Amino acid sequence: MNIVGYIIEVLISSGLFLALYRWLLAGKVRFRICRAYIVGAMLLAAVIPLLDVPMYSPPPVPAAVERALVLVPEAMPESGIVPGEGAADEIPAAPAATEAIVLKILAAAYILISASSIALIVFNTIKIRRLRREAHLTRIEDWTLAESEKIQTPFSFLRTVYMGFNYSSSERRMILSHEASHVRHRHSYERLALSVLRSILWFNPFLWIAEKDLREVQEWEADRDVLKEGNDLTLYRTAIFKQLFGYNPEISSGLNHSLTKKRFIMMTKTRPGRYATLRLAAALPLITATFLAFGCGIREQTQQTAAPATAAETGISSHNAAPASQDSVLTITISGTGDTHRLTVDGQECRIGDLDKVIEDKLASGKITVAAIEIIGDTEIGILTDVKQSLRLAGLLKVFYISIGDLEGATTKTEVERRLPPAISEVEGLTTAIPITPANREYFHEIKVNSNDLIMMDGYQLALEELPEKAAGIIAEQGIRTDENSFLCIFSIGCDTASSSELYVQIQNALDKAYSTVRDDYSRKKFSKPLNTLSPEELDEVLSAIPKRISEPEQM
Repeated sequence: MNIVGYIIEVLISSGLFLALYRWLLAGKVRFRICRAYIVGAMLLAAVIPLLDVPMYSPPPVPAAVERALVLVPEAMPESGIVPGEGAADEIPAAPAATEAIVLKILAAAYILISASSIALIVFNTIKIRRLRREAHLTRIEDWTLAESEKIQTPFSFLRTVYMGFNYSSSERRMILSHEASHVRHRHSYERLALSVLRSILWFNPFLWIAEKDLREVQEWEADRDVLKEGNDLTLYRTAIFKQLFGYNPEISSGLNHSLTKKRFIMMTKTRPGRYATLRLAAALPLITATFLAFGCGIREQTQQTAAPATAAETGISSHNAAPASQDSVLTITISGTGDTHRLTVDGQECRIGDLDKVIEDKLASGKITVAAIEIIGDTEIGILTDVKQSLRLAGLLKVFYISIGDLEGATTKTEVERRLPPAISEVEGLTTAIPITPANREYFHEIKVNSNDLIMMDGYQLALEELPEKAAGIIAEQGIRTDENSFLCIFSIGCDTASSSELYVQIQNALDKAYSTVRDDYSRKKFSKPLNTLSPEELDEVLSAIPKRISEPEQM
């Protein structure tokens, strides 16, 4: 879950819900409805962004095939391959470690503030319970009266009313009526719920405002109950003015809350405003819109009715890539462990030395447009490099890498689509030659894998799980075409011949995820909708703005 995104969505949701309450509901519908709305709306604002209810979108539409990249050899950085032995000892720490420390500090600060706020609630509760034990208790109907000289201002908490002794009979009657109303409507439970939620989401200013609004409407309701019993309005207002100071915990209910002109006005209002039901119904579209905006996640359709755009074109769901039904596929399977491997072409065993001839014969016998390279087991990348070489020599450049491995006893499958650069540089329309110069070297990002399958990016070690986020940050900063920039970032993958073929495919997949993330963010900002719901023209605009630029030092 994206923490920053969650915070923003919570703030937007709670702000909208509270604005609607103050605009349409406050003092205009029944008090119990106001109370239920405030508590329920704040809970929904916290929960909805946590949801991820699937909503299925139309499949992405086809777009133009992206061009392969060829880096000019003489301009390449000095080393494209990570040394095999001893490289792990020379790998420096990643700058992400500093970011991790900052995140840990922020997380610790958040937990400290939340824990302190909850501890304060517990402390106040204990303090009230201690006061109850020291007070003189009288059972009255379904609640208890606790009287003590220490209580300067009457208040109620849960099923107990707390008050002092120095009151006239009329004041005592009105105070008990007021506090009994709080007990009867269970106002303390609502305050406790909102206080705990505010302690967890203390960064949300709208929760603090909602607490104030809840206290206000609870006082309105208690005032109404007092006056409905026939108490004199002027005497009651005088009694309220007497209770300006004294002990009254925030989680309790008492006469000194919400002492405003508006409260006195509400005492004379005996019925809800007009169209109370319609006002309440107006909240439903807002809640529905918030749920759709923040509580639903876009999913791709599992059954396509139209030809989808490929992962190489859009970067969408590269982990679910597959050759389109109209493609004629040549399947090459590499299986084995380490440098021991078995090679088959369309199910027929083949030696690597015969692969060029076998591919040539297959191409001559039918219209093959795609090569699916299946990698089963932890085979070294050297054999995969030889297979790619043969495909490029044959001109079969559209490739699907399909890596099938085992993770904790479960079969895993990673699929990535790529277009190989042609073996003949004169082929036009499929490649872009990019020289590496001092002016654009900062846009060139090397991903290296050594024989121990340790990954380095720009000279720093990182885990495979960190690669999508790291690459997405680079793409967001250097990979979006604007009028100002003349260079865009390029990722170069260099692998030791003894490194894992499966890891190579996973790295390619991680880069696809990074491009998909940035393209989707760009789509949402520019068109206000996800990438895989764009029209063909909009999708082409996104792909043009954020072209996928991946190269490999091992290319011819």
